[in-house]
Amino acid sequence: MSITEQALLARGYRKFEAASVTMPYADYFYQKRIVDEAGTKYFIEVVHYPLKAEHRLPESWQCGMTVSGTGYHYEFKQHWATDIERCEQRCEVFFQTMGCEYYERDPQEPHAAL
Repeated sequence: MSITEQALLARGYRKFEAASVTMPYADYFYQKRIVDEAGTKYFIEVVHYPLKAEHRLPESWQCGMTVSGTGYHYEFKQHWATDIERCEQRCEVFFQTMGCEYYERDPQEPHAAL
């Protein structure tokens, strides 16, 4: 599925204005919390970079996530993203492959302390 604002909103992403300090040249970013029965695994952020003729940059999208583990943090970014389903799949593969920890576990779940 091509990345568009409509596609992101339909998939549960929330829209925010991009901060010029942390996301220069971006106008908006979209964020989605990825959860399962054990809690919040991670957040995916999709950043929109509009056409900027003065910089000769075409419109583009960047998909990424930041995850943690014991004593480390990883930032995973996919530049020039075009397919939101593929971005989400790659984020999940990264999370599983790197053995990342949940962002927040549900205290009601039996494995919350793991």
